[in-house]
Amino acid sequence: MKLIEKIKELKNNDEGLTLIELLVAILLLGLIVGAFLSGFAFSTKTNIKSGKIVEEAYVAQACMEEIVELSYAVSSTETHTATYNLYDVINGTNKDIIDEDGKDKYIIKREQDGYYVKIILIEESEDIDGTPMTYTKILIDVYDDSSYSDSVARLQNIIVM
Repeated sequence: MKLIEKIKELKNNDEGLTLIELLVAILLLGLIVGAFLSGFAFSTKTNIKSGKIVEEAYVAQACMEEIVELSYAVSSTETHTATYNLYDVINGTNKDIIDEDGKDKYIIKREQDGYYVKIILIEESEDIDGTPMTYTKILIDVYDDSSYSDSVARLQNIIVM
């Protein structure tokens, strides 16, 4: 019987929400939803930026893998010739050879996957435990623009020829 009395009491209750209570509830709901939406917007921007960084690093990595693969095909008894042959084999639109401090520096500029790539090959020699060792330093820079002004990704490696 108590349940029936409670139901009758709720039916006859004329109390309701005032306009001020309704406005406060809507305001609180708006603040909560706004906080969630700003979090989603920040998360989306972060995901886009990190995706671009991964893509730029992938371009540098793809170039490095190509060069390492080409270095296996290039073989010579004279390392200078091997480095030059590697330089000659790498496809690029702009190639330069610079003699800097007695070291040959081979610079290759090309476009790959919408980015501008500068590949630098530097031939170096040194004695390690009395054994002369000649190797090629590989520096790869990836740029957003054709002016090659601000690098967005960089990768380096050493290949013993």
